[in-house]
Amino acid sequence: MGGGRRFPFPKYVWTPYGGWWADPKNWKRNTAFVMIGGWGISAIMYYFAEKNTLHYAREAPPYQFIPVDQRGEGQSNSHH
Repeated sequence: MGGGRRFPFPKYVWTPYGGWWADPKNWKRNTAFVMIGGWGISAIMYYFAEKNTLHYAREAPPYQFIPVDQRGEGQSNSHH
């Protein structure tokens, strides 16, 4: 499945993504470490933010009468 046989390649070339046919050792374990670490850092940041956030109580707005349209069910809303 994948583009033919593997050919010889220069060993001195460095690439950030792993080079030709990258299959790093322990990639599943390393991925799990990164995921657990990211979750842990996120949890710490969440608890820090919750502890240090100020929550203000909002007062109820003053009561103001709002007139309601008094037409019945069967009447039209159009104005002629």
